[in-house]
Amino acid sequence: MKKSAKSYTTFVLLSVLIGIFIVFAVCFQPAFAADEKSGSVHSDLKSGTVYSTLLYTTLYKGGAGSSKTIHVWYNTKMELTEPYYSGWNQVKYKGKKYTIWLTDSEKKLTNTNAVKKSYNEYCTTKLQKEILKRAMSFTNVNTAYAFKQSDKQGVKRNGKYYFGCSGFASYVTNKVMQKHVSSYYLTSDLTRLARPQVLAAKGRYGKIKSRVICKGKLNNKKLKKLKVGDILLFKMMEDDPRKIDHAAIYIGNNQIIQCTRAIKGYHLDSGLDKDGGVCIAPLSETYKSGFRKAIRVLPECVR
Repeated sequence: MKKSAKSYTTFVLLSVLIGIFIVFAVCFQPAFAADEKSGSVHSDLKSGTVYSTLLYTTLYKGGAGSSKTIHVWYNTKMELTEPYYSGWNQVKYKGKKYTIWLTDSEKKLTNTNAVKKSYNEYCTTKLQKEILKRAMSFTNVNTAYAFKQSDKQGVKRNGKYYFGCSGFASYVTNKVMQKHVSSYYLTSDLTRLARPQVLAAKGRYGKIKSRVICKGKLNNKKLKKLKVGDILLFKMMEDDPRKIDHAAIYIGNNQIIQCTRAIKGYHLDSGLDKDGGVCIAPLSETYKSGFRKAIRVLPECVR
């Protein structure tokens, strides 16, 4: 009788423990992805090639809710291995399997390549397409952020490209434009970059001057004025005494390409190391509120 009572007690304890485990799994599972930003997933998200829609997205190694994670940049290409459903989903990235938390109230993946769309719909001239192609080429090589690094200081060392934010913007623009106008020169100095200047006195496009397209907080009306190849200037850090402390190239579709410092606390796996590097980013509210000026630096044919 005692043996039977003991077995019954053991059975009850096991049942209680299993119940607690199930409640914990159901109630706290979404918390594993709490560091992700909210949005809304497309209802027609399909399996196959997908792209991340957030500035950074968390992928989990070794199963749902694993403590081992990596973070990938905006528009990173992955494979959704099964039809989308709310909860944990399987993706393949660089040939390895990961899990990602998706719900109907979040928009982390899309089947649309944002940069390809930008290239097809927002580049209206050959020069713009050359700028986008040249800038995008640096997302496929090793890059790192280096303060005030420009094209005249040897951007490539030990197989890695080093840029400052304005150094990257001027490097890409100069490399493209100097093929067409040898005298063209865009400075990498942020203070001078913010002021209108003559970029080329003569050439196939005549005199090329930079000019301010819009300034102040970036709203929808100002967004419509931007063109691929424009240089956007920002004030992103409160503790920086400069009025402008960041520069990026506008690539259409409300996106920029930039060389930036790494995001503190995150290991970003899209070609970036601990020193940051070249990446694409959506013009989020943070960028819009930090926006100061848009400078057009391409010749009159794209204005």
